[in-house]
Amino acid sequence: MKAILMFLAAAVAASAASAQRPVVVTADTQPTIRVSYADLNLASPSGRERLQGRISEAARTLCIDGNIDPLETEMDERSCYAASIRDANKQIAQTLAAQSTKLASTTAVVRIVRR
Repeated sequence: MKAILMFLAAAVAASAASAQRPVVVTADTQPTIRVSYADLNLASPSGRERLQGRISEAARTLCIDGNIDPLETEMDERSCYAASIRDANKQIAQTLAAQSTKLASTTAVVRIVRR
């Protein structure tokens, strides 16, 4: 009798769980990370190198989960990483052109966008 009651309870729980609608999470915007370079002198090679390191770390954080994943997922993560680096480098080039390699202002940021 106990076994039958346990079976019925499990069946009821399973049917109740399957009746629930799945949760779907959507976002209107892509995840981003802001990378500040306000403390760096982009006119110097060392300042640009430090900024590239920050960008690389931000892109890695945003795109690469560090798990052992199927090949397709790994390739998507690497594509996201490369696209994020490219986008950030375009932003840097535009900023340098606009500022004529002056010291960056305190509000300067580079957006890294996950693809």
